[in-house]
Amino acid sequence: SNAAMLKTVTSLALACATVLLVFPHAWPVTTDAARAAVTVVQTALVWPVALYHSALPVRLLALVFAALGCVQQAFVLGINTGEFYPHLIPGLLLMRGGVLALGSSGLPFPIAASQGVCTLAVLLLLAVGQWYQTLLGRGLHVAHVAHELMFIVVGCLVLTGTLQSVLPAPRAARLQEARRLLDPICYAALGVLFLSHIHDKSAVGTAWHVVLGWALIGQAAALLLASFVHAHNPPQGVASLANACVAYAWVMPGVWLIHMASFHYLFARGWHNDVDIKQGVHHLLWPGELATDAATVKDDAKAREYIGVYLTVDLLFSAALVLAAILGGSNGGRGDLIPSKELDDYGDLPLPTRTHNADNTLKMSNPLVAPVQENVSPFTTSRFGS
Repeated sequence: SNAAMLKTVTSLALACATVLLVFPHAWPVTTDAARAAVTVVQTALVWPVALYHSALPVRLLALVFAALGCVQQAFVLGINTGEFYPHLIPGLLLMRGGVLALGSSGLPFPIAASQGVCTLAVLLLLAVGQWYQTLLGRGLHVAHVAHELMFIVVGCLVLTGTLQSVLPAPRAARLQEARRLLDPICYAALGVLFLSHIHDKSAVGTAWHVVLGWALIGQAAALLLASFVHAHNPPQGVASLANACVAYAWVMPGVWLIHMASFHYLFARGWHNDVDIKQGVHHLLWPGELATDAATVKDDAKAREYIGVYLTVDLLFSAALVLAAILGGSNGGRGDLIPSKELDDYGDLPLPTRTHNADNTLKMSNPLVAPVQENVSPFTTSRFGS
C-alpha cells in the first residue's frame, strides 16, 4: 500500500541520514567534492520528510536530523551555512507552496499557527541581527536596508497567512480575499528587490539573483491571473490548468533557490573579502570558472551562458515535478491539513460557487470559507472594518 511504501521510504531516508552524520567522523571528508556530496545528499534525504510527511512526530524527528546536519556541516565540513540555508529553506518552502497550490481552488491557503509563529520569530531574529551587525555599527547603507525590506515583505506574507488560520471565520474569509491582491504585490516587491540588490560582486552571483527576481515577478502575475480565472467560476479543466500554472509559478523559483544554494553558496571561501567570490558545486563542475572569477568578477557574457544552461534545466525540471504531482493524483498535499469530508470525489478542494444577490452583486461561496456578507461588494472598505 501507499502508506507502507511511505513508511519504508521515510525509514530508509532517515537511516541513510544517520549514516551520513557518522560518516565524516569515521572517515574524514577532505575533498570539496566529498563535502559537497555529503551536504547535498543529507539535505535531500531529510528536508522533504520534514516538510511533506503528514505525521507530526516524524516531521519533528526529521527536523532534529536537519539541525544535527546543519551543525555538522558548519563545524566539521566547513560549509557556508550562513549563506547556504537562507537560500535553501525558502526554496523548499516555495516548492511546498506549489504542492498546496494544486488543491487551493485559486484561494490563498492559510499557514498553521505554530509554523507561522516560528517563522515570524526567525524573521525577527534575522532582522534584529541585520540591524545590530550592520545598520547600528556601520551606518545607513542601502544594501542593508534592502535586506531589512526583504524580511519585512516576507513577514507580511507569513503574518497574513497565519492570521487567516487563527481569526474567526468571517474575518478569515475577508482576509483571504484581501490576500488575493496582497500576496502578488508582496512577491512582485521581492522580485524587484532581487533584481536591484547586489548580493555579491561576481557576475554569476548577480545573474542568479536577476533570474530569481523575474521568477518572483512571474509568480505574482500567475497568482493574480489565477484569481481572476477562479472568480468567474470556470469549467473544471480551466480551473485545473490555472492551478497547475500557479503550482509551477511556486515550484520554479523554489528549484532555482535550491540550485543557487548548492551551486553558488556551499563553501565559505571568499565570503565578504575584497573579491567576494562565493563558491559551490558550480566551481567544482567548471574549475576554470574560479580562476576567471578571481581575475574578473564582471564577465557578464560568460555568466549569462552558465545561467542560461542552469535556467533551461530548472525550467524543465520544475515542469516535470508539477507534471508528476498531477499524474500522481495529488490533492495538493493537504490531506493532513483538511479533513477528507471537505474534499471532492477526486481528492481535490471543491471549486467556489458563484451566484448573484437580488441587486446583482456578486456572492462567492466555498465550503472551506465563511459565507461572504450579502449585498456587499468584495472590494468595499466597509467589509474590512465590520
